[in-house]
Amino acid sequence: PQLNLWIYGYYQHFFGQSIRFGGYRPLVFLYHGIWLAFYMFTAVVAAFALYRGAKGDAKIKWGAAGVYLFIVLFLCKSAGAFAFALLLVPLVLFVPARYQFRIALIFGLFTFVYPVLKQFEVIPEERILVAIEQGSLERANSLRFRLSNEQILLDRAYEKPFFGWGSWGRNHLLDPWSGNITTVTDGRWVIVIGVFGWLGYIAEFGLLLFPLALMWWKGAHFDRVGISPLVGPLALLLGINMVDLIPNATITPMTWLLAGAFWGYAEQYKPRRRPRPAPPFQPVLQ
Repeated sequence: PQLNLWIYGYYQHFFGQSIRFGGYRPLVFLYHGIWLAFYMFTAVVAAFALYRGAKGDAKIKWGAAGVYLFIVLFLCKSAGAFAFALLLVPLVLFVPARYQFRIALIFGLFTFVYPVLKQFEVIPEERILVAIEQGSLERANSLRFRLSNEQILLDRAYEKPFFGWGSWGRNHLLDPWSGNITTVTDGRWVIVIGVFGWLGYIAEFGLLLFPLALMWWKGAHFDRVGISPLVGPLALLLGINMVDLIPNATITPMTWLLAGAFWGYAEQYKPRRRPRPAPPFQPVLQ
């Protein structure tokens, strides 16, 4: 995690967040270790997607690349990105493209309505925390801190729900004596609602969801022939990136690249159904 400091002379984040699982996780030149881990997760999924469609020697090369990148992802020491890889790699390898697309659309829709679900207390947060405590008390406490800050920031955002508080930290709570910020923002969704309000949230997250919705409207969920074998993994990457915007602010240039590539494919996509076999000939009896 020291490369940016050694070469450019400054550290791009808080060094304490690079300490994980008894060691350090890399940042290279990105903003945060989570960003790097999500980038490597994307590379893992892409490699296995190409492995599934390859033949001959190319299949061996893409398979080896996928395994190697999976090891690198493990060394990035990000539990979230590693869990996403364990979820998506089997889907990419064994599930048909049209079903991959359906799952991706569910991911996107869930993320889009998450603030509403949280406001109406539909998300079973306490049960999730209890389950995580059984595995790691440290991770459970970290999640509890995030959830409590999310609720504080959401209550703050609803004081100006339509257009938000604007920039320069006005979406935060400040200490009345020192003027220091007392809240912490992690998830991109709560940052956008606090700064730009619901209008900004719908504009930004709607841009990410729209390509998936457009493919659904065009009938990709039933297409068996005309859909590209690579569009399913691409949709899964976009959908899971939206899910990751709930706990993290991992909206990067690659996020918009995925959304733009998928949107371009969706605009020119025309579904082709597999023709049904003709019914057997039955002579008419006189």
